Amino acid sequence: MYQNQKDETLVMLTLAGEQNAYSALVARYENAVIAAAASITHNRHMAEDSAQDAFIAAWIKLNMLREPCKYGAWVCRIAKNCAKNTVMRFQSFISLDDPDKPLTDIANEKQFDPIDTLELSEEKSLLHESIEKLPEKVRRIINLHYFEDLSVAEIAEKTGISQGTVKWQLHDGRKRIRKELCAMNEEYNDTMVQRVMKKVEELKLWQYKNSKNGFEKVYNEVLKEVEELPESMDKYHAMADILMRGWWWISGDKNDALFERIRDAAEKGKNDEVMEFIAAKEDDKLYGSAKINFIKETQIPRLEKLGFVKALAAEWSWLAYTYFEENEPEKGIEAYEKGMSVVKPSDIYYSYMKNCLKTEKLNIENLKEGKDHNKYIFLSSAAEYRFIESEPRRWETKYYSRGGLYSADANMDNALLFNASRCDGMFRIKGLKTGKKYVGSDGTVLEFSNDNVFVSTPCGDFEGCVL
Repeated sequence: MYQNQKDETLVMLTLAGEQNAYSALVARYENAVIAAAASITHNRHMAEDSAQDAFIAAWIKLNMLREPCKYGAWVCRIAKNCAKNTVMRFQSFISLDDPDKPLTDIANEKQFDPIDTLELSEEKSLLHESIEKLPEKVRRIINLHYFEDLSVAEIAEKTGISQGTVKWQLHDGRKRIRKELCAMNEEYNDTMVQRVMKKVEELKLWQYKNSKNGFEKVYNEVLKEVEELPESMDKYHAMADILMRGWWWISGDKNDALFERIRDAAEKGKNDEVMEFIAAKEDDKLYGSAKINFIKETQIPRLEKLGFVKALAAEWSWLAYTYFEENEPEKGIEAYEKGMSVVKPSDIYYSYMKNCLKTEKLNIENLKEGKDHNKYIFLSSAAEYRFIESEPRRWETKYYSRGGLYSADANMDNALLFNASRCDGMFRIKGLKTGKKYVGSDGTVLEFSNDNVFVSTPCGDFEGCVL
């Protein structure tokens, strides 16, 4: 019943819920879409996979098609982009053992190399940038082989080095390029979404680096890839992560439009960490009783309705803090207890609020006894550490104090782990040998001084410690 309908009609029927109408569009353009993909992949099987991805992407984005009568041309363009992604993914995980062995074009029996497939992609400039970062000798071999079309034997003769060395340097160069262009833990069968999400997780690791030099370039590249993903919760969760870190680490105007974009992405993507940031920024505009009312009447109900947990706990924490600031300790204690009930004991906010509550109760006792506020200090903190490549690294620290006394000793004890991980969040460097040093992103030096140190502490004496 749909065969004689125009594309425009089939698009509108699909948007109205008639999925059989979309099946008719797929049947109508299947050969054209495969052909469009094949013009990039030169491989029938890869083209068919790309065509399937294209039809799915087009279905997801169908409401964005401004001219439904041009569906055919539109889905073919999507197919070419999907094909480029497929080629990029395929070349990234081809065996590097034999640099002379090219891929085989199944459809046309044409020979081509993964480097050629990269040149077909929109990431050509990235390829050349990656090559420029290679060591000079390796870069020369790569250029001779891929851009001057010389064989291994011809390169060996021209450069005066052995064919084995040429092959090794080609192998090394291709491996470095692959590492540069792909996510660290990317796998061959990853979907496009999975590959992009892994790059987002790598971008988040910039949080460990003391220096953010170079972040903006990575930020723009990953944000572009996320923006091109099909509509989904994962897409907006990732976009919120990226935009928030751009707000933190890229200089420039922090305007209302960007803030609203971050908030919208956090809500659509159910991104708890980013929603915590959004709520805190909104709270900071208010003080005293106005802040209490805003958190209690607006923020907490909204976060509960949207299903956020960590952001909700953070708001209970801020509400409790403000209650104590406004001399309403009973309400403050109640707010801390409520906040602790929201999160699991493994969450940083549980530990943080538990310690804050203890601090406030001690402070209340001191005030009741008439002790001078300036002659004591209580310090509470909670820190979250995460394992990256089997090594612990400091992710974030929350800090709180009551009392006016300044105590260098107390602050030093409280910041012990913080100070010990000042080199890009690391306590130690995997593989670093005794006597060697590691220089962090901002020049901070971590030195492995000794692996057999005697230490006397209030907890006892310890032998065989690492310094």
